[in-house]
Amino acid sequence: MIRMRALEEVRADVDRVAALASARAGYVVLMPAGNVGNARFFAPPVSWLMTARSRTLHEFVRAAAMRHQAAYVNLFMEARADPFVANPGLSAPDGLHPGRGLPGLVPRVDGANSAGRPAREFAEPRHGSLIARRRSRRPPSDEEILSRRG
Repeated sequence: MIRMRALEEVRADVDRVAALASARAGYVVLMPAGNVGNARFFAPPVSWLMTARSRTLHEFVRAAAMRHQAAYVNLFMEARADPFVANPGLSAPDGLHPGRGLPGLVPRVDGANSAGRPAREFAEPRHGSLIARRRSRRPPSDEEILSRRG
């Protein structure tokens, strides 16, 4: 998000990663960074821009998770609810990444995919025969996966 890539490119990359991961694994978890705008070194109006970009990224990831039946872990929080803002000691010295306090925080997992199934049901492999075949041969290449999806 902080590199200021075009959002359409980010959306396409998120969708491609989700498609490739779901084709290779029976259970996929997508967990984008939280609200980067809350990093203590971003001051308004840059913090506002970074919050907007983070919110958009989470929309992209949530949509990709639904399309590809992956679990989505939502780490996005507004500043008033973000424990990293309330307690800067949870952050790493760079002020952007989580520090030692992260294991004590429990992320929220959005509840359902496009079929309305709770995320915990994703633990069951969706591609049983494909998983069994993979154990006996090489995994498919990215090109093979993408060609199957059309």
